[in-house]
Amino acid sequence: MTKPLRHVLALLLLATGCASQSGDDMPDPGDCVAPQMFFADSDGDGYGDDATAEERCEAPTGFVARGGDCKDDHAAVKPDADEVCDGVDHNCDGKIDDADTGLDLGTADMFYRDSDGDGFGDSAQTKKACAKPAGYVDSSTDCDDTAAAVRPGAVEVCDGIDNNCNGMTDIADPAISDALAFYRDADGDHVGAGTAMMACDAPTGYVASSNDCNDGDSATYPGAAEICDGADNDCDGGTDGTPALPNRCTALVGTYAGSYSHLTQEKLGNTVINSMSCSGTGSAALALNRKPGIQGTFTCVYNGSLGGFLHNQSVTLKADVKLDGTVTGTIDHVYDSFNQHRVYNVTGTQTATGMNLMGTGNWLPNPMSAVPWTVSFSFTTTR
Repeated sequence: MTKPLRHVLALLLLATGCASQSGDDMPDPGDCVAPQMFFADSDGDGYGDDATAEERCEAPTGFVARGGDCKDDHAAVKPDADEVCDGVDHNCDGKIDDADTGLDLGTADMFYRDSDGDGFGDSAQTKKACAKPAGYVDSSTDCDDTAAAVRPGAVEVCDGIDNNCNGMTDIADPAISDALAFYRDADGDHVGAGTAMMACDAPTGYVASSNDCNDGDSATYPGAAEICDGADNDCDGGTDGTPALPNRCTALVGTYAGSYSHLTQEKLGNTVINSMSCSGTGSAALALNRKPGIQGTFTCVYNGSLGGFLHNQSVTLKADVKLDGTVTGTIDHVYDSFNQHRVYNVTGTQTATGMNLMGTGNWLPNPMSAVPWTVSFSFTTTR
């Protein structure tokens, strides 16, 4: 047979063999010029199971040309699928959920960094994931993620911090746990009265003590000295005395008359440069309806010729007396007609029959004085 005829017969046989392939009656792949692998696609997602591969000239029914399906009974699982959070390897790359860098974060949850380990996270430090990462929580309501004691539900205390993260700090928060009671101290004696004000620190004009029996008198408070003035100064329930012995001052009430003497000197060392002394009379009375209780006036006659001093000078006495007869107060001595005067402290004792007082001090009569002038004075009176 000639060569051209052999070629024609071969072509006719090939054409006859390929034309006979139809339906399930698939010829041996060796009968095709270019056979290929096909894979059973049970879930119809366009990808087949590699374990079902068959080499054919055409795809059998239910087979596809693409393999690689790792779960051929689930159409959503295939090589080009999106990885989502459900514990399944959707894109068949061998990685599941957070382990897959191709994870669709739209299916993940938001978690928040919990640096202080208090169970509440920082809303500014976030991470999306399928499962909660280490060091993260699902709450974003921590207002200070550096302090474990600061978190929602914590106890609010007086420390200048919003401990429970509700936007209110210390006394501004009704949930404050350790606020203290303070009371208005209207007279400045460090003991208050009235309705308590709750605060972390004492507001201006408030104190922690609340048992002042007269918050309008700075000399009246628990522990104060009881003086003869018609009031219960020490808040013990006894007026001008004790609850057991009230009104002990009654025996001292009355007018006390007598003498007053005053000496003032300018000295350099022990040398007297100038000296003025005066003496006179007057009276002082104790009354229980006023403060201070002892008040009186005295004259002081100066017979010398030292310039700047009146011959008739005046003295005003104001003092309190305690239950034991101790007197403390002041005198105001007027030296000249220009109302040049000085106030000195006075102390002494008072009994039902007399009052003896004294005091010392110093003063400068004018800016030209070389040194302060010394002062000494005394009262001797009887009732």
